[in-house]
Amino acid sequence: MKKVVDLLPEKSVIVLDQAPYHKKRVAETLMPRMQWTKSTIVEWFLSRNIPLPDHVDNFVKLTKHGLIALSRNYPTEERYELQNVTRDSGKDIKLLYLPVAHCELNPIELIWAWVKGSVSRVNGGGTQNVLKLTNHFLTLVTPQLWKNCV
Repeated sequence: MKKVVDLLPEKSVIVLDQAPYHKKRVAETLMPRMQWTKSTIVEWFLSRNIPLPDHVDNFVKLTKHGLIALSRNYPTEERYELQNVTRDSGKDIKLLYLPVAHCELNPIELIWAWVKGSVSRVNGGGTQNVLKLTNHFLTLVTPQLWKNCV
């Protein structure tokens, strides 16, 4: 993504859907999860200098469930890797996340729907020709078709 950001002019907006790879959090901002090992969760507390609860003299004595519950009292600010990439570019670039389940706001989804619909209309059945037809209809995607989707 850094290569793409480097090519963008000042005052650009990157429009993204809610795909998990667009919202990958920076490791330091992750909150403990049950999938983590107990020692990793304890390290999370120690690295943030979070005080021990009054009734405990060591984080290790708490259960994993108790540690997770306690961590909710110390939320971290969500930060995504893409935010760091745009910030580090030194350019005024904003990230705009589209709402969930609104593919009509994402032109590539409309183009893909057009390609799939076109393949479906002419495919005589079976999967033999699907790749060939898909490639054919992808070649028919014109700048005007893109313009109609925006």
